[in-house]
Amino acid sequence: MTDQGYPPHQGYLPQQGYLPQQGFLPQQQQFTVFNSLQPAPGTIVRTTQEQPKDYSVFATLVTIFCFPPAGIVAILCASRVGFLFSTGDIQGAEQASACAKLWSMISLGIGIILIVVVVVFGIKLMTARASVYNTVDNVAADIPAYGYYY
Repeated sequence: MTDQGYPPHQGYLPQQGYLPQQGFLPQQQQFTVFNSLQPAPGTIVRTTQEQPKDYSVFATLVTIFCFPPAGIVAILCASRVGFLFSTGDIQGAEQASACAKLWSMISLGIGIILIVVVVVFGIKLMTARASVYNTVDNVAADIPAYGYYY
């Protein structure tokens, strides 16, 4: 059914002691404005974040087998990765991960250099000792076993 010929319904005025009912008095419209920040062009927004690699095993191994001073720094950096990630500092966790990797590589490099120097020095020392023993053996071979020279 349509209301043909009747004026549009404006509602009733509220009576004394009663609150106005909805739909009878024109109400002001309320608008909610959402301020949404859009990422800048070229910005990567990550919805799920994985913890950066902490390199703790690598740092521990190079501390034990290569160069302990740099390895200790690597272990300290590696231990910060999980803490920073759990507090929400993702950029700090990535920096700590890079720090742990860098100091582990430094420890590995210094350790390899030290091992090569020790091995080369050891080989030189053994060949020098061998040549001294050979010289002593040759001199002793020239002396007759029996008899004395006056």
